[in-house]
Amino acid sequence: MYNICYPLPIYSQDEWYFEQIRGSIYLSGPISHYDLAERQEYFRSVERLLRDAGISCFNPFNNGVSQDASTRYHMAADYKQLLLCSAILLLPEWNKSPGCLNELQIACSCGMKILFWSPEKYTDPEDK
Repeated sequence: MYNICYPLPIYSQDEWYFEQIRGSIYLSGPISHYDLAERQEYFRSVERLLRDAGISCFNPFNNGVSQDASTRYHMAADYKQLLLCSAILLLPEWNKSPGCLNELQIACSCGMKILFWSPEKYTDPEDK
């Protein structure tokens, strides 16, 4: 069974999430076949929001591999970093990216927490 979590809050410092997520969150979103500058800025904005909320995260644009390197080298560096994290955060359109699907499979296989990006404030499903 997968360890699925509800959308991650970004506008509140909900204690429930700080207790649930220990360690760093890996940001997973489509990059290939998109405008690279737009993707870099989007990943940076998500990273800033998380860090401002006190949450440690890994942005794959900071994997230490040259932007000119092949996808293979980027993915190898990203998988290595993913394994050091305790959760994966799937950004919009993750399901259209083979790389994101691979990252999700690795995270599920390793028992990591699976989070889905939502800019809305978290609401506890038990409150409904």
